[in-house]
Amino acid sequence: MSWDIRKSSNRPQTRAENHRNEEYCKKLRDFYNNANSRTFEIEMLRARMLIFYYEGNSARKVASEFGVSYTNILQLSRKFEEEGLIGLSNKPARDKIKLLPQEKEVVLDYLASCEEVKMIDLVDFVEENFKKDYSASSKPMLSLLHKAGFSYDYNSKIWK
Repeated sequence: MSWDIRKSSNRPQTRAENHRNEEYCKKLRDFYNNANSRTFEIEMLRARMLIFYYEGNSARKVASEFGVSYTNILQLSRKFEEEGLIGLSNKPARDKIKLLPQEKEVVLDYLASCEEVKMIDLVDFVEENFKKDYSASSKPMLSLLHKAGFSYDYNSKIWK
């Protein structure tokens, strides 16, 4: 797999920038040309965008050429400069904390026994009983409060 794109420059580069960009282009071209079947298509596309960018094209020009926003090009460039080729790959998503259906029933029973409740008390209850860490504004906590028939009283700042 080889790929060639013409150099074009929108502004004069300093000698250090030019050297750095040549190094980055060489590293990215090696990655692109030596790709194997386990290399993801998105990584290849990101490498192509960065090669085009480091050859002296503006982020806006690269973005319009590839159909992405110019901030994506700048972010991708920053990630590549900080992390190297690993910066081209997707990062795993953060795990979401979920209450199991039987845990939700326990929480709803707890709420049924309360006339009013502060959000922090509900979060503490879940943390103590299920060892799960929720923030006081998390959607699961709010949905459980609404499901139990509570509404927020802005004067007393308590769920009733």
